[in-house]
Parts: sequence; C-alpha cells; structure tokens
Amino acid sequence: MLRLNEHTKRNIIAYYSGWLSKPQIIGLEINDEDKNGFMMAVHKLDCKAGLDLILHTPGGDIASTQTIVNYLREMFENNIRAVVPQIAMSAGTIIACSCKQILMGKQSNLGPIDPHVRGVPAYGVIREFKQAVKEVKKDPASMAI
Repeated sequence: MLRLNEHTKRNIIAYYSGWLSKPQIIGLEINDEDKNGFMMAVHKLDCKAGLDLILHTPGGDIASTQTIVNYLREMFENNIRAVVPQIAMSAGTIIACSCKQILMGKQSNLGPIDPHVRGVPAYGVIREFKQAVKEVKKDPASMAI
C-alpha cells in the first residue's frame, strides 16, 4: 500500500474481508462496528488528498453501509475511488457505486444488490410465499403442508 500511496499521493484504506477463505466465520460482513473502524482509520489523515478504498467484501447490513458511505463522503468531499481487486458483493457494490470512480481488474466483479434474509434472496422468499397463497386458495386443505 505504501508504493500505491507514493504513486497516487492519495490516502488508502483496505476494507478486505476473509469471507472467501473463512466462510464459516460469522461477522465478516459489513456491520455497525465497521463505521468505528473507518473513523479510526481516517483519524489524522489529510482528507483533502482523497481516498482510494480497496474493497473485498461479501456485503452486509444496508443501514451500516449507508452510515459508512455518508461518513466517508463527508470526510473526503466525495473524492473517493473504489479499487476492487477481486469481489465487492451486495453492500460492497453499493459502497463502490457511491464512489467517484471504480477501478477493477479483468478478474474483478461487483455483485448483485438484492436484499437477502439470512442468506436467502428476499425476492425468492416473496415469490414462493405468493405461490403458496395461490395454492392454498385453490386447495385450502393444502395449508397444513
């Protein structure tokens, strides 16, 4: 990161989660504690120099993401560049899209931003529920199933 800083003359924060190598660990997603981490990382930086934010995350809580984005945009006057060396999914995609610029490699990707409930896409849950309602209306005896 020092060589990148010397080249760009910008502040650099790496928000890099081990979610791919340690998927069984809980708490690797974006959450409320991360805002404190960003505040500690930003403390004493020259915010006028801008920020290169290296992102590798499965995403996480949308409210936490919003407060982090608002904080970083306020501190760096929206002079933020997202660098996605591998993957920024869900709320990570939202963070990247909130930046002034996104840099990605050929192997990099941004993920879907659809809401999930306990790891299940909310759209699928709603669709299945609506289908179940139709089936129960058609055959009320199927409700127990």
